[in-house]
Amino acid sequence: MGARSSIMGGILTVSGSIFSNNTAQGNGGAIYDYEGKQSITNSKFISNSAAFGDGIYNEITTTRITNNCFVTNGEGVRLFG
Repeated sequence: MGARSSIMGGILTVSGSIFSNNTAQGNGGAIYDYEGKQSITNSKFISNSAAFGDGIYNEITTTRITNNCFVTNGEGVRLFG
């Protein structure tokens, strides 16, 4: 499992972070969120991998993704709902 956060109804705030070379066999190589709220700003996602959402995978979430850099994450962000 990569540097993941699995949230059910929680709040995730990320700012000025680097997620690099994380791997997940399921969803969300760097971040996985389900039914949560998240704000991700000024961060870098570099060479992460997963089945879906190599950088970030969100399902049924309220998400704000602002001023981030995604490098070599096959599928950078996957959003559902």
